[in-house]
Amino acid sequence: MRKLLEETGTRNHLVFQLPTGAGKTRVVTAYLWGLHFLGRVNSGDKILFLTPRIVIRQQVIENEFGLLLKEPFRIEEFNEDDSAKNLAEELHNKLKSQEPYISLMVITPQLLSMHYKNEEFRKTDYENVKVVLLDEGHYMYWGPEMSKIISNLIKDENRIVLAFTATPTTELTTTWDILSTITIL
Repeated sequence: MRKLLEETGTRNHLVFQLPTGAGKTRVVTAYLWGLHFLGRVNSGDKILFLTPRIVIRQQVIENEFGLLLKEPFRIEEFNEDDSAKNLAEELHNKLKSQEPYISLMVITPQLLSMHYKNEEFRKTDYENVKVVLLDEGHYMYWGPEMSKIISNLIKDENRIVLAFTATPTTELTTTWDILSTITIL
């Protein structure tokens, strides 16, 4: 954990690998607390946590973040059974809101893609996003459309981007193509 926080002090784009079941999400939870204590994320800031499957999203919310992240963090949930237009609007509203907490939005790439297709949203909604967390970072991240979106999020050098995976780093060639400025820990 210390190495991860130290590296974030010098590099904002990182990938870390741990085996399946070793506690990657717990490490991310501790990492978020560390970023908060170091003053890197504060009330009003947004964190995007992208996970490839709705089932994993629910597990992360219920078994990890829901138990371990309390005030000043707030977990934002989305009903991904809702219409694309409603979901994009809901994400827009949450990204633009100024709340007295750190907003952690656990979403799938599909929701981010729906939101990103709206040019007005794309131009204005990401200024308060301080951290982007990419679960299953080796997917990176489901084709050219998502790759472009992730690449645009990474362009902000002050935004922290952390990808994590159980897949060996030698297989992260797609990740390297997109996140060329990343340090692997």
